[in-house]
Amino acid sequence: MTETTFAVLMLLILGWTVVSGRLLRWNITGPLVFSVLGFVLANQAWGP
Repeated sequence: MTETTFAVLMLLILGWTVVSGRLLRWNITGPLVFSVLGFVLANQAWGP
């Protein structure tokens, strides 16, 4: 794992902690968010 990958993962986790309360009101859970983010970031056409 490179430093850039580690930094992106930490920023995603930090972002989740900031907005988790608001998203839970709409029944959007952590596993759902991180699954979608993983799909987006792992896709060569969409990811960084």
